Amino acid sequence: MFTDIGGDVDDAAALVSMAVTDPQLALVVTVDEYPDGRRSKLARHLLDLLGRSDVRVVAGLSLGASGYWAADGLFPADLDLPHVDLYDVMSELCEAGSKSVRCLSLGPLTDNARLLITDTHRAAPLGLERLLRVTAMGGALQYRKPERAEHNWRMNPAAVQTVLAEVEHVALVLSDHTFVDEIAVSASSPIYRLLNSRPERWAQLLRAHYDQFFAASTPPASSTTRSPPVSSWASRSSKANNSSSAWLATHVCNPAPAHRRGCPPACRDCVQLQAGRGSGCLFAHLSSNSSTSRRPLRTSPPSRWSWRARCRADSGAAPHLIDTPQ
Repeated sequence: MFTDIGGDVDDAAALVSMAVTDPQLALVVTVDEYPDGRRSKLARHLLDLLGRSDVRVVAGLSLGASGYWAADGLFPADLDLPHVDLYDVMSELCEAGSKSVRCLSLGPLTDNARLLITDTHRAAPLGLERLLRVTAMGGALQYRKPERAEHNWRMNPAAVQTVLAEVEHVALVLSDHTFVDEIAVSASSPIYRLLNSRPERWAQLLRAHYDQFFAASTPPASSTTRSPPVSSWASRSSKANNSSSAWLATHVCNPAPAHRRGCPPACRDCVQLQAGRGSGCLFAHLSSNSSTSRRPLRTSPPSRWSWRARCRADSGAAPHLIDTPQ
């Protein structure tokens, strides 16, 4: 599970659900991490309260632009996590005989892409592009804020392109279907009232997390829990009138290589795919809604892409990914 836990409460709620219901949960990676590692500390403490000390927690990369924080004082101040290498932990999971690794991603895809890049440079790669079954929350067909891109993808568009181009099994849960009134949570919602009545420490932590989120939200006392089952998303998408949406729901889990298209390396505006019934930007624009900023699709499948990591000189500790065609 890859999560930017500590801001929107949906990540913490999803972690509780996974920890309680899925005994196969083995690893939590905190993405868009703060320099002090607060996301990983919150995840570790919450898992311990749930009796899941067996689950590994690894702090991911910092993007240097972490969003708001709504979990002050919710984990011990002296909690310290040893540094471990994410690829080494993933290697242990794969070497345990797994034929596939389910990967739930609730935040930016930087660390997912980092795993793929690292694997391709190993003498004996794990073959993560084949092993990983990625379900990612991100992207939008019609984002609620037309002047900007969906958050998870906007944080690192190149990482999105890496994951979509390389991983064989990908399912997307779009913002169009997660940020909706039907699954909004407020102080009057049954889930909040249930948490408020439970004496368990994990339940009280989650309730306090909601309280901080409500206090910081506009309007106050409202939140959106944005992690519905993939089946719910697929059902809604398959009924959509938009042909791109319908194609996305039925084909994006395992697109044929001939259907993959990518923007030129210089394109920062969007991630595009060639649909089986015509072409177009299925995910709207990553940085602009102006049609004049769109780049044309390639007329033939791209050659094998190689990717390299680069650190921004202005921050030193804020790596991002750029693409370089071979």
